[in-house]
Amino acid sequence: MYHRACMPRSLSIQAHAKINLALAVDRPIPAGAHAGLHPICSWMAPIGLADSVTIVRTHGDSRFSIRWANRGPIEWPIQSDLAFRAHALLEREAGPLPAEIMIEKQIPAGGGLGGGSADAAAVLSGCNTLFGLGLSQDRLCALAGELGSDIPFFITGDADPLGLPCPAAVGGVGDQIERLKLCGPIPLLLIFPPFGCPTGEVYRAFDEMPGTSFRDDDVRRMARDGLVGPAELFNDLASPAIAVRPELGVIRADLERELGLPIQVSGSGSTLFCVGSDMDRAAERAREFLPPKARVILSSVLSS
Repeated sequence: MYHRACMPRSLSIQAHAKINLALAVDRPIPAGAHAGLHPICSWMAPIGLADSVTIVRTHGDSRFSIRWANRGPIEWPIQSDLAFRAHALLEREAGPLPAEIMIEKQIPAGGGLGGGSADAAAVLSGCNTLFGLGLSQDRLCALAGELGSDIPFFITGDADPLGLPCPAAVGGVGDQIERLKLCGPIPLLLIFPPFGCPTGEVYRAFDEMPGTSFRDDDVRRMARDGLVGPAELFNDLASPAIAVRPELGVIRADLERELGLPIQVSGSGSTLFCVGSDMDRAAERAREFLPPKARVILSSVLSS
């Protein structure tokens, strides 16, 4: 533990979203500690889109402010937000950590981009640094796993605890993380339909579909090569997400027809994405025919 006088009073962290470049999903585990959970193998990478997380050491009670950029407060109870729960979990581990935590959100909720998970990881790592707790990366990842399977991916390590996470092949129930490199940043087009896809419903739809082989080796091969081939990418949750929200399938088919590019689903949806060399032109074309309130954002897949 570090001496309090040597520690900064505040930290500002860019909590970057992630994209599932490829995602294989297996049937649920029948028994044991992880019974009912689905083993996955996913090629995850951070993207340019990010929330802003500011943590200030205070005295007395902790205070939280979680708002949408230019839109006002979040629509769900703050006590259910993963960032709030991350702070509470860390206090259970280390004792009182009085802080003012302010989050300005840019990452859409329920879009399969891990915005809540990124914020929670920023709170865990940020408080660990700000309060000099000295918790190891392994311990932070274990705590993160108690909150959600995506969160350990965003715990970046002892060398740069508040840095950008490296791309990774993520397996098991999110607890097996093999950090890898991409061959440079990759232009990315994100399409946000005007609706979300409930994760639980998507997984239930997956369970009701005919079984297929678990393509974990394919995901690891692509991730280790570090080369993003748009035609190779796949997501086992794409069809279940479309079964839950058929409108997603219509938008995806329209985009593929109009842009002439493979369109992928991130996570359990509803965010769609494509990668390629001329994303500016694709974005202009997409905006011409997407439904009202759908959004298009130019970003990039990042490699630290």
